[in-house]
Amino acid sequence: GDPEKAYLAGLLHDIGYIVNLLVLPGETKAAMERARRDHLFAGEVEYSDLGFTHCQTGEILARQWRLADTMVEVILCHHEPAAATQNRGLVAIVSLADRLCRASDLGLGYPETPDPLAACADEWKLLAEHCPMADEMSWSEFVKESASYVGEIHELVVGLCAGSYI
Repeated sequence: GDPEKAYLAGLLHDIGYIVNLLVLPGETKAAMERARRDHLFAGEVEYSDLGFTHCQTGEILARQWRLADTMVEVILCHHEPAAATQNRGLVAIVSLADRLCRASDLGLGYPETPDPLAACADEWKLLAEHCPMADEMSWSEFVKESASYVGEIHELVVGLCAGSYI
């Protein structure tokens, strides 16, 4: 119901990566390199190698900045939307968008195994509880429908990174 809030949540959800890189640059870079090399989800590698994730450090920063509880919950729960207590629909939107980006090489820039899009049924169901339009199609139909848009976004990002749009 609030596209601006969803946009802000999408921008802020991974802020903990910056915290980790500033506080523990060597350890974080090593964990990220292992995730990239082994095609693993970075959150799992962070937890196993560092003992915490970007979700947790992002939550600390969000609370320090006195962000709204909505944003704090998105930052903390975007990889586990079922853990959200107040803003489950918004957390589910950010989680699904994050998965789409990670599966389309718009995340950290490497393919993950397993595919981030493979196990999204629970998040889609959670979204449908809060967004009736999501109940009109399945997650797989949504992914198929959005593929052309993701391709356009990917081309734009590649062009920006290559400097052709600057």
